[in-house]
Amino acid sequence: PRDLAGFWAGAMIQVEYLIYGAILMTFGFTFAQALSLIIIGNISYLLLGLCSLQGPNAGTTVFGVNRASFGPNGSRVIAFFNWLTQIGFETEGLILIVGAALVLTDKAGFHAGTPAKVIFVIAAVAIQVILPFFGHATMVKTLRLLVIPFIALFAILLGFTVGHANLHAVHHGAGWQVYMAGLAFTITLSGLGWTENGNDYSRYLPERASKPAIVSWVFVGTALPQILVMTLGAAVGTFLTTVGTSPNPFEPFTHTNAISSWFVVVFLVFAIVQLFAINSLDLYSSGVTLQAIGVRVKRYYAVLVDSAICLGIT
Repeated sequence: PRDLAGFWAGAMIQVEYLIYGAILMTFGFTFAQALSLIIIGNISYLLLGLCSLQGPNAGTTVFGVNRASFGPNGSRVIAFFNWLTQIGFETEGLILIVGAALVLTDKAGFHAGTPAKVIFVIAAVAIQVILPFFGHATMVKTLRLLVIPFIALFAILLGFTVGHANLHAVHHGAGWQVYMAGLAFTITLSGLGWTENGNDYSRYLPERASKPAIVSWVFVGTALPQILVMTLGAAVGTFLTTVGTSPNPFEPFTHTNAISSWFVVVFLVFAIVQLFAINSLDLYSSGVTLQAIGVRVKRYYAVLVDSAICLGIT
């Protein structure tokens, strides 16, 4: 079970959640309100822990298990909607990858037009196929390797942020209606958004694996790092106020004196690598979900099918 913590931490310590934290500040929350939403919302990762409990006993994926309660046809309907959700997250990741690449090329003096953007999208799709194509073991090793470099990167970003964050920029904050909308936003993009994937990765544990250990290690590897990264994102959003509203959320990082230019380059390069890694989870789970719908295709071919769809949407 402890290996699940390293696996999930590699997926949580990444730039998407930094951006989500910055987006929260565009709701009109005070920093204290945003922090409370981040903490409460990420408690929902207990749901992911609970939804990982069937994997070791069933030895199959979420939507393989679902057939027991909903039947093969009933499970197909639910699997279809999950497949759409995974495609959406994969597309979001591709958009961010291309956005980071555009900023890097702009800093290098090349202003990408539409043809270059198309090439970036095609290249990103080709690269992101690699990890999920090789499967679970490759993904686990890669995600665990990315934990330490990203802790270091976010620690450096924290150093830049401390001197510029304006935690009292919003004085009155939002009312309870907007607060509840922010809570729904946070819960959906944290624990609730991952529950349908839990058994896909816990199924490799032995049947004798401790149930409390599974829930607790999943929670430690997900909620704690995401609370820290989203909080950092909210702090960044207090002085880089357009990160949460810009069509390219990385663009504001290049128009500030608060963060050194050299660090922006390093940060974006690592962000692209990490976004490929997080997309591998979505692609892996969408592949096995496509099989559960009833499409007779090998898992790694399903990855190629989903990548082609993401290419078109992006």
